[in-house]
Amino acid sequence: MTPTLTDPLTSLPHRRRLEQRLDALFDDYAPRTIGLLVIDVDRFQALNEELGREAGDEALRTLGPRLRAAMAGEHLIVRLWSDEFGVLLERDATAERLAALAARVHRAFEEPLTLRGEEVLLRASIGGALLFTDDGIWPELMHEADLAARRARRHGSGYELYRDSSDDAGRELLLRVHELRSGIPDGELVVHYQPQVEASGEVGCVEALVRWQHPDLGLLEPGEFLLVAEAADLAGSLTSTVLAQTLGQLAAWHRDGRDLTVAVNLAGPNVLDERLPDEVERLLEEHGVPARRLKLELTERAVAQDPRRALATLQRLRALGVLVSLDDFGVAASSLAVLRRLPLDELKVDRSFVARVPGDLRDVAIVRAAVWLAHDLGLRTVAEGVELPATAEALREIGCDALQGFLFSRPLPADELEAWLDAEADAGTPADSA
Repeated sequence: MTPTLTDPLTSLPHRRRLEQRLDALFDDYAPRTIGLLVIDVDRFQALNEELGREAGDEALRTLGPRLRAAMAGEHLIVRLWSDEFGVLLERDATAERLAALAARVHRAFEEPLTLRGEEVLLRASIGGALLFTDDGIWPELMHEADLAARRARRHGSGYELYRDSSDDAGRELLLRVHELRSGIPDGELVVHYQPQVEASGEVGCVEALVRWQHPDLGLLEPGEFLLVAEAADLAGSLTSTVLAQTLGQLAAWHRDGRDLTVAVNLAGPNVLDERLPDEVERLLEEHGVPARRLKLELTERAVAQDPRRALATLQRLRALGVLVSLDDFGVAASSLAVLRRLPLDELKVDRSFVARVPGDLRDVAIVRAAVWLAHDLGLRTVAEGVELPATAEALREIGCDALQGFLFSRPLPADELEAWLDAEADAGTPADSA
């Protein structure tokens, strides 16, 4: 069945519809200059926190038709992310025309919204970008418009047009996009593994953490390129590469008698990708790995854009036998709601709470409550970011099922992890130092 290309909340086309149109403009049509607006709703997260997620949803339901009316049917307007919209100008795009469209958008925000009996006035930060279809690829256009929107928010200017000479950071990011796009098929992504130590001292699971072996910059941490991958629509390729490497390594470990499970992180676009379960099933069969030995970790942010699609993806993954873990638990305001609606096997308590255990009694209470809640729901718990022996001891007393952090080991290449595992097995007791 062909998936719908309409966002159910706003009734606008969603991001995939824009991507399909851009594919057509760059591949099949005569060369032309096109333009894109990215519209960020200011203070949207604060609105969710102050009035609740339902009020935020109502705001988006109201803004969708308003923005459609502002375009008067002349231009494609889509919902990009939770609080982001896009407008595509397909022909004869100029800086002046983009500015005029931005003015229309601002007028759509002038009338207050009534949310939970309160009048709320929202504003937008808008970024515009222009690109000649023969001079680039469409992810550049989206990234440039997004950079301009961020600059508009930072400056409080309401609207800014991307100008290459005015944003050195933007040029650097675009360079990373080009390099990453070629680096993925060229084998520059490598996977390191960080052990999770059970209460018994055994290691049953390791987390796969991707690195980019950049030919000039050396080994780059995920924070230096994952957002670039998402902005350039490379999250799917990156995750497929990591899964293939990880499952190949896991199969080799199983042949060597190492009975391990591996956790792999999912980005937001992965969770909404209806093709992901088929890809996972194919890779499991290709490498002969039991589904129960693969754990997929996601954050609440990854499912926030479209919870229904995310739930459908996760249910199909669970049907394969794959485990699902909620990462960074406790950070988002609606974490309890996520527990109620997502099919989960595990909670990872966020390092921001773990770091101050046992010294901060409030954080001790929060971690203890999270562990008790998880266990009552039949879920395992993992505490991440463990760096001190006293923290590890306190977490074991609280009842955490497994601990992860630099106290035990930094993320290691596969061969170094094997040496670490062998050393731990010979010692016979859990290490409390890296």
